[in-house]
Amino acid sequence: MVRVNKVHDYSAHVVLVFCDERRIWLLETMIGEKPRLGVLFDQEYAEKCRMLSSFTHRPLVDSHDGADLLLKYSAAGLSLQGPEGQSSPFQPSLESRPRIGRDPLLRAIHRQNALVWDLTCGWARDAVHLAYCGMQVVAVERDTVVYSLVADAIDRCQKRSPEAVKRFALHCLTAEQQLEQQTDSPPDVIYLDPMYPSKRNSASASRPAQLLQSLCNPTDDLEFLIEKSIATARYRVVVKRPHFAPVICPQNATGSVSGKRVRFDIYPSGSMVGEG
Repeated sequence: MVRVNKVHDYSAHVVLVFCDERRIWLLETMIGEKPRLGVLFDQEYAEKCRMLSSFTHRPLVDSHDGADLLLKYSAAGLSLQGPEGQSSPFQPSLESRPRIGRDPLLRAIHRQNALVWDLTCGWARDAVHLAYCGMQVVAVERDTVVYSLVADAIDRCQKRSPEAVKRFALHCLTAEQQLEQQTDSPPDVIYLDPMYPSKRNSASASRPAQLLQSLCNPTDDLEFLIEKSIATARYRVVVKRPHFAPVICPQNATGSVSGKRVRFDIYPSGSMVGEG
């Protein structure tokens, strides 16, 4: 488990020191700015590097000079790396999670073999978990860097879990763009796990969460997104929230399912309206 040991505030800079087993990873970024990120050019993967640079609009670089983070291809696939020798490469973990007791996410989805749109998939852990559990999942991620890392991880899952991968589709779109798609198969359930503005003293956040916050902006206009999702889903919208956070649209929510660290607020739509 990765934990932030210290957060040093030097007025102009925030320095996060991560412990990753026996390695120390130091990532320094300007307050309010995203880390400088490049695609490390490797002649063995030259075409992939060029395509990734074009898709993500990140420069091709020969070393860490001028970059806080690097996207790097290797025999193990695409990874995100901090300064050389100071961190282990990061790749999204898309292994199936063991179902312990009554899985709160599955209870919130409440329908077997449902078609689920995950409109804010991030590192796609929940989306892939739903696919492993037998659901058809359309996952949407707006950030090109996050999308590229997840897409590469999905490709690596093909041999290990071909059936789950068949039930999983990944698109690089905004949530709004996906909701505007004309389709003959509207989703049974829309799932939202919005990213919120990071807390400067949030030292308990995991390494994946910290990386996601450093790369992406918080989700905009959540009320509008939930209302549009309610109008699109056939049965319900499920929104993941920290326990301490208020319900976003209390006038539309009918309940929630609590987990150990989070809860899943439920917003009925379509044929579920009036069921309670």
